[in-house]
Amino acid sequence: ILLLFYGADGYSLKFSPEKFQSGHVLTPRDRFGFSTVRDFDKFHFETVDFDKIRPANPNALIVGTDEEIPAEANIVKKIYGSNGYLYFEAVAN
Repeated sequence: ILLLFYGADGYSLKFSPEKFQSGHVLTPRDRFGFSTVRDFDKFHFETVDFDKIRPANPNALIVGTDEEIPAEANIVKKIYGSNGYLYFEAVAN
């Protein structure tokens, strides 16, 4: 959900809360009663299985952790936190 408000380099989606609330899909609730956003608009969230996702989504921007993205992938952006930790890598598919 943070993608709605924050993005790389200060970019914000400026996505309408009303549109989000009426159009998102949640994951099933976990054992604690929580769920997360699975889909909204053109965005889909799941654990990255790079070898499975890449061929099925030829024009997608794939974002995952450095453990999920292979080093030889076409990494176009590395996203670091203010603490210097590498949080995500973006791959132009």
